[in-house]
Amino acid sequence: VGEGVLSESSFPQVLLKNIKSEYNYEVNADILAQTGWQSKDVLFALDSIVAEQKFDLIVILIGVNDAYDGIELDAFERNLQHI
Repeated sequence: VGEGVLSESSFPQVLLKNIKSEYNYEVNADILAQTGWQSKDVLFALDSIVAEQKFDLIVILIGVNDAYDGIELDAFERNLQHI
């Protein structure tokens, strides 16, 4: 996930590859967010997606777009708490 980042170089894909090589464990990943999403977009999507699925691990990589778009830190922190 990220503008200009090749899929195989993205953090989620690197993490999956490392888990497989280090622990010999196959992991399936669902990447929720899209490039350009702010924390409010993740919150909106969570209501429908997370309620229907069970996850063993959730990695949260958000905040860059909030900062870039000038979202107040307090608003970001509230969204992160809800996530």
